[in-house]
Order: sequence, then C-alpha cells, then structure tokens
Amino acid sequence: MADSVGATASVGTTTYTGKTRGLDDMSGMDFLKLLITQLSNQDPMEPMKNQELLEQLSTIRSLESNITMSEKFEDLVTANQKMAAQNQLSSATLLMGQRITGLSTDNKLVEGYVERVVVASSGVRVKVGGYEIPMENIRQVEWPDEAQG
Repeated sequence: MADSVGATASVGTTTYTGKTRGLDDMSGMDFLKLLITQLSNQDPMEPMKNQELLEQLSTIRSLESNITMSEKFEDLVTANQKMAAQNQLSSATLLMGQRITGLSTDNKLVEGYVERVVVASSGVRVKVGGYEIPMENIRQVEWPDEAQG
C-alpha cells in the first residue's frame, strides 16, 4: 500500500488539489474524492469491478466510523479529566482549616493546617505554611473531634 497520497482531481466544476500526506491523515471526503478521480480516469475497456468498488466504499464507511469513534473518545477523555479536576478541587476545599500531613512539591514532609487551595497547571494543591502539597501527596487528615469542640 502507498505511504502517501497526492491528487489533483476535477469533480464537476470543483477542482480539488490534495497535498501529499500520509494515509492516516485522509478524511472520508478525501478518500471519496480520490475514488471519484479513480473512476473518472479508469480505462473504459477495463472498468473497475463491482467488488473492488464495494470494497473501497466499505473502506470509506470504516474510515468515517473510526474518525467519529476517535472524536467521541477524545471528548469523553476531556470530560473525564475536567470532572476529575472538579472532584479534586471539591475535596481540597473540604480540607480548609483541617490539620494534614503530606509531602510538599519539593518532597518535604509537612504538617499543619490547610490555609488555601491552589489550582496549578499540574493539578490541585493545598497550601500549608509556605508549602504547597499536591492532593495526591496528602498522607493524613486530622478531623477535629466533635466531643472536644
């Protein structure tokens, strides 16, 4: 099978000029245009067999299905990541004023009361003293005893 595809086709009054690129980058529309070009330029004495045409149409359907599934999967992953960040932020806010033990971003063992919640590009962190502790590095949370309070 070819590694790249480049085509110039005239379909009706529309001219399509494709840049050379890998087969993985082809959309269903690119593949369809290529098929139309192939049919337009085939040898009339030896036209494409019906089975070959059906196989190529099946490939177009499969390609479109894979593209759609990939897009849906990407949307699902993005939504899942947003939900995880929101859950982590909610959990962090519940720790405000609570005494925790954990490893700071520079791997120092820190104990103290959560003063602030910080949202960084690497995730949600709580601030204790002058240290930021990523949520996944919290080792212990001490909830106040209601009987003493």
